[in-house]
Amino acid sequence: LLGLAPEGSVVVRDCETFCAQALGRGKSTTLAKHDTIVMVEVLDDTCASAKVQIALPPAPSSPTPTMEPTLYTDWLTLLHDATIGGWRIIAKVYASAPLAVVGQSMAQVTPQSFHDVASAVWDGYVAAGRACDADAMGRYFHPCCNLTFANADGAVTIVESSDFC
Repeated sequence: LLGLAPEGSVVVRDCETFCAQALGRGKSTTLAKHDTIVMVEVLDDTCASAKVQIALPPAPSSPTPTMEPTLYTDWLTLLHDATIGGWRIIAKVYASAPLAVVGQSMAQVTPQSFHDVASAVWDGYVAAGRACDADAMGRYFHPCCNLTFANADGAVTIVESSDFC
């Protein structure tokens, strides 16, 4: 599970650590009114993605401590794993902001932001893939990235970035 700490550093947690920290946070039913499914996209019968927002209470003892209610925006990638039956989240990337400032003093997304992301995807990732240039492609993958997919038998396969770039 990947995300950004409040100061902007990349946070990497395995599923066991993340789940233990989530249990330690406590219930947040009063914040549920802020929770929403923003988007769901189903690519095919094995792969889907979702963007969700969930508001959670403070977590001062977390590795990424929060001192006030926080709105998390999660980008989830799901695979349908035939070996365990059903859709499972295989990757989670998140961003967060204090709930009190959501929509107020957050960094503005500009046309340049869209240009920069589109350039990284099209001029970087897609161009490197078309050229079969592993070195160029490697510049666009974060070192923590894994290639994860359901194989022809429906089992999940994970390849570390160092093995595919």
